[in-house]
Amino acid sequence: MQLLNSCCGCCDLKTGTIITGICGFLFTIGGLITHTVFLEGIEEEDTKSHVRIIVIYSYVYSAVNILLLYGAVKENKHFLLPWIVYVGFGLGLCSLFCLIFMFFVPGLTAGTVISGALWYVWYCVVSLYIEMNKPTTTIVTIGGYTGIPNNSFISSSVVSYDSQSPCYANYNKSPELV
Repeated sequence: MQLLNSCCGCCDLKTGTIITGICGFLFTIGGLITHTVFLEGIEEEDTKSHVRIIVIYSYVYSAVNILLLYGAVKENKHFLLPWIVYVGFGLGLCSLFCLIFMFFVPGLTAGTVISGALWYVWYCVVSLYIEMNKPTTTIVTIGGYTGIPNNSFISSSVVSYDSQSPCYANYNKSPELV
């Protein structure tokens, strides 16, 4: 899978993830305030239950955004995973809904375009997660003496060797006859 090297071409993945977490958290808090105020003026019970579901979804989404922010700042990949799963599932459902109904409802064409942009942001966070998941490696070369081939090994720690001639370096010289 091809990973992104930057977010939106202007910042690194960590900064883009932090911006994504901040924006998501602020939008969620704004939505919570709006829906909570709106909930008090609703008289139909069916509509009230729908708004309550949206409020619960928003609380969970704000918690997931906090985990995303913490994971990006502390560079801990495990805190990115809840956001990746939660937003990926929500975007999948939203995209499916928009693709099915965009031919019947003209306003959903814009929703499909916005959904595509949100998939890009999701992929930025996934790229950061995969980048954090890669182990740091150091290539260590062993050998380099006559008759000993150079072999390269991947190691997870740094090892250095001083170059010394082997003890058998003068073994093949013919001894002087006395």
